[in-house]
Amino acid sequence: MKVLFVHGSHSVKGGDTVYLHQVTRLAPEFGFRCILLSIERTKEGYSVQLLHQGTQTHLDNIDKVKNFIASICTEYEIEVIHIHTLYIPAINEYCLTLRPVFKTAHSTDIICPGSNKFFNTNQQICTKPFGAHCLLDAYTKKCCSWHPMKLKALYQNVNSEIRKFSKEYRKIIVMSEYIRQECIDAGIDEKKVEVNYYFTPEANPVAFDPRQKKRILFFGRLSVVKGLPYILKAMKEVLDKRGDVELHIAGSGSQLEPSRQLAESLGITDNVIFHGWQGREEIRRLLETSYLVVVPSIYPEAFGIVGIEAMMCAKPVVAFDVGGISSWLKDQETGFLVPNKDSHELALRMEELLNDPALYQRMASAAREEAIKRFTPKVHFKKLLEAYQGNSI
Repeated sequence: MKVLFVHGSHSVKGGDTVYLHQVTRLAPEFGFRCILLSIERTKEGYSVQLLHQGTQTHLDNIDKVKNFIASICTEYEIEVIHIHTLYIPAINEYCLTLRPVFKTAHSTDIICPGSNKFFNTNQQICTKPFGAHCLLDAYTKKCCSWHPMKLKALYQNVNSEIRKFSKEYRKIIVMSEYIRQECIDAGIDEKKVEVNYYFTPEANPVAFDPRQKKRILFFGRLSVVKGLPYILKAMKEVLDKRGDVELHIAGSGSQLEPSRQLAESLGITDNVIFHGWQGREEIRRLLETSYLVVVPSIYPEAFGIVGIEAMMCAKPVVAFDVGGISSWLKDQETGFLVPNKDSHELALRMEELLNDPALYQRMASAAREEAIKRFTPKVHFKKLLEAYQGNSI
């Protein structure tokens, strides 16, 4: 089986691109080959790149892009085209004329012009399905671009995905039950939407060293939706009761300095370590030396890969119960699900794991077992290949 992945970014800057690079690298172990083609709009036209070649080709119009895709399909004997985070309707439409097409929705951007189902004005989750209200919400609730032409394009992209392309894709693959239900609520045929969870490479767990300070780890993009103020306030409550705990924050983004300032105002800077952006190996080392992982996102995460990475390392997770997080985190079994934005409850659940070694060990073991059972490459690729071959996921 030879598959062409089509994506909208040359760089590795999010969970979807990390996933694509992992799948492309691991695919031969599971019986098929993936060619990764990325397409970016530029001022002069389009830039296209094949991952395995690493060089970019500049094309000045959409017809040349179409011809490039057709040539790739012929040269590499492509059997299936799989579109990921790419929203150029003319490309989607053309791909449908070439080969059977699958689509993966890595987030809610397939059914939300703002991509996050989140209102920035009041920091509330949007619960309404796609519709004309999205145009008004962009201005009144700041959930999408205000620029008229950009907003129009985003709205039309989503409308095309729901009303047209979803009917022609062989399958729309999503990573959580939350995204599946959002797609159905938006009007996509439920028979088209299938869940195949993200995976994380298998790794040997490293037991926590009781001689160390207990390290609580957050890693990811430092943006408003990731909820840094809530973990910092929860940490303040924990430190008021015990001083042998540290919060380690790995990541960069717009909320780095505001988070530093909040930690200072809370008087907890001695116990909060900001690592900045870290590569995969550094993250692995931080995971190995952590006691537990916290996911304080306040918007509906499509999945939350950081959670299964923690579980693979036998680390319990405490997270706000939003979006697709409950797809992988079993409350009171592999960690705790906490009501959204409840920093006090977040602190209580962290304290419970810090104070009860037997509970901690039980959850750590259960987290590892769950990761091995449900979130390995073998499980993911088996379902993916079944989908390509025409079998139900």
